[in-house]
Amino acid sequence: MFSQSVFWVGTIMVEFHTIDGILRFALALEASSENLYHRLADAIADPAVQSIFTALAQAEARQRESIELELFKIGSTITPSDVPSEPTGEEWPELPLLARGMSVKDAFDLAMQRQRCSFQLFSELMAGAEDPEAADVLFSLAEREMRHLIQLERDYKSIFPQ
Repeated sequence: MFSQSVFWVGTIMVEFHTIDGILRFALALEASSENLYHRLADAIADPAVQSIFTALAQAEARQRESIELELFKIGSTITPSDVPSEPTGEEWPELPLLARGMSVKDAFDLAMQRQRCSFQLFSELMAGAEDPEAADVLFSLAEREMRHLIQLERDYKSIFPQ
């Protein structure tokens, strides 16, 4: 059973009333990340780096599908409006950077920042969860984000050895 939970992430209050709410929030975040990584792949000329961002977009798609399955298991349905497709500049502050084109290093920095923020968000939500079921869901989401960040850092180090 899930009881209402209010979480503070920095100075922003996030309130969930159900596991469904947590999963829908995560679904939107994953879809946004998937779109970002497709855009990064399109913005970079280097085929090896394009394949890294394409693989990351595919990993986000698999994670999104996993969240959709969890929603299905609890009896929820997904409509097209639940999954953002093409974000606008207001919904996606990174968009102006992509429009100008960016270096490979900048693209990696943006992607790693996105993964760190997602990990931090789910970790902070998990730490504030009073309900064990909610904490488990948030732990799983945070763990997946950290795996993506670790892979990105490995890829970055292979391209930019220190």
